[in-house]
Amino acid sequence: MSKGRPRGKPRSKEKHRKRAWGRYLLWTGYAAAILFLLFLIFSTIAAPSANPTPTATLASEPARRKAAIVDQVGLSYPNPEFTEKALAYLKGAGFDVEVCKAEDVTVEFYRTLPAQGYELIVLRTHSTNIVNKTQRGPVFLFTSEVYDKRRYRREQLFNQIGSARVLYDEAAPLYFAIISGFVRQAMVGRFKDTLIIIGGCQSLGTLDMAEALVERGASAVIGWDEWVDLAHNDRSILHLLHALTVEGLTVEEAVERTMSEVGPDPTYKAVLTYYPPERGGYALVD
Repeated sequence: MSKGRPRGKPRSKEKHRKRAWGRYLLWTGYAAAILFLLFLIFSTIAAPSANPTPTATLASEPARRKAAIVDQVGLSYPNPEFTEKALAYLKGAGFDVEVCKAEDVTVEFYRTLPAQGYELIVLRTHSTNIVNKTQRGPVFLFTSEVYDKRRYRREQLFNQIGSARVLYDEAAPLYFAIISGFVRQAMVGRFKDTLIIIGGCQSLGTLDMAEALVERGASAVIGWDEWVDLAHNDRSILHLLHALTVEGLTVEEAVERTMSEVGPDPTYKAVLTYYPPERGGYALVD
């Protein structure tokens, strides 16, 4: 028998080569799978920046301007035509408009009003600065909440709210009404350079309410210096809104145009005015 190399040795080398080749293929597969996985991850991450989603597009759009029509007078003297025309003017000027009905006008409604982000507020409301039918005092803005001496005790104690009655209707109940102390001490947040129109009797008969609203962030306050008939108020405020929004006039120009074309109240001689005087050049629409 020959003493040469064992016959099994060549077979062992061949097996070794096959195993090495198998390991090579296995690692090659692993590498390909990892590269494919990385490709998928990169594609997923990169896709939003290359193709913005609708949400990202919407987020870049400027916020819409907000306005409010507060119809406290609607409790006793509804006027749907007033609301319809005011809405048309404001929407045409690019405002998102909220209509606050009479039953919404509460003490708490006024408390949070500055924080709502309105750029324009139209208050169609009862107001007065007459105490005991003759004596002048601070301006009261009516709510639609019937007066109850047991409620809002703190605010009553600190002379922030009081009670008021519509003087032309002696059968009408007393309602809670806010005064300038409420604006200064009890309101939450600040107005956003808001133009405030107060369509109510003597709303600027004394300046305490207007001063407090401007201190709270209002750009200007427009209102009446005396008693005003409800129908004349609505006609004048609509004319004023048209001048401010459709025609783009300044506060001073719009007030003067309204008083020139509509005129003072025919019975009580009330005229529209504004505060502070230096904001007459303010324009609601650029």
